[in-house]
Amino acid sequence: MGFKTKLRGVSLVETLITILILSVVMIGFTYLISRVLIANSFTIETGIASRVADKGVREVVRELRKATHAEDGSFPLESASEYEIIFYSDYDGDDVVERLRYFVDTNDEFKRGVTEPSGSPLTYDPDNDEVLSNVANYVVNDGAGEPIFAYYDRSNNLLAYGGSTNMITLVEILLFVNVDQIKAPNNVRIKSKSVIRNLSDFGQAPS
Repeated sequence: MGFKTKLRGVSLVETLITILILSVVMIGFTYLISRVLIANSFTIETGIASRVADKGVREVVRELRKATHAEDGSFPLESASEYEIIFYSDYDGDDVVERLRYFVDTNDEFKRGVTEPSGSPLTYDPDNDEVLSNVANYVVNDGAGEPIFAYYDRSNNLLAYGGSTNMITLVEILLFVNVDQIKAPNNVRIKSKSVIRNLSDFGQAPS
């Protein structure tokens, strides 16, 4: 006895329903992937900004450690405030002492200004000769109400701002980094301290 197989084609309605279901699945999958990528890109951007800021802080620490008298005889520390420090150090290792200024600008960028001495005798003209470079981005200390710099004497006593710079032997640097304060209300905190060897006892940290 023979058997006959009855074949039935897929209707237009079934095809449309299948396409609709696949479209919904693909839209949902695409949305999920996009959210993951956005979250990862934010994490990556925060990580990069934090590493850059950490490197910048280490650079400040290194230069502060070897701060010395300027080529014109000026004291190693010219100015020391909450969001800006100016001092003299051989920044580029050429045996000539440069004037260094570290500060945060209105765009939340932590910057370095380098002024080479010129003339005879050597003098500094930061108004005309200062060269600025970016050290770190997304520095939100001002918005967080936290100073970038704090200063201590030989006995580790915290000094008031606006006092004499010749009391300072140790500088604390604190950066708050935040790529997007709406997405991440908690700032990344980067902190370090630097002893100014030429102003401390035997180049050691104050006790």
